[in-house]
Amino acid sequence: MVIELFEKYYEPERLDRSKRWVYYTKILPQIPMSERTFYRILERRRERLNGLSKEDSNERTEEVD
Repeated sequence: MVIELFEKYYEPERLDRSKRWVYYTKILPQIPMSERTFYRILERRRERLNGLSKEDSNERTEEVD
């Protein structure tokens, strides 16, 4: 649920829709958690996305060889 709210409201090109704004205005009222926990969730999401992209690129290079 945290990731869904984050993706819905976060807009990286807008300074007034920062990660911190999303946390304080959208997530915290619905899901009580510390700001640090919120950033840990985002970090794990980023690691998973990067891990998937690395695996995809590895599969592509193996097919070419």
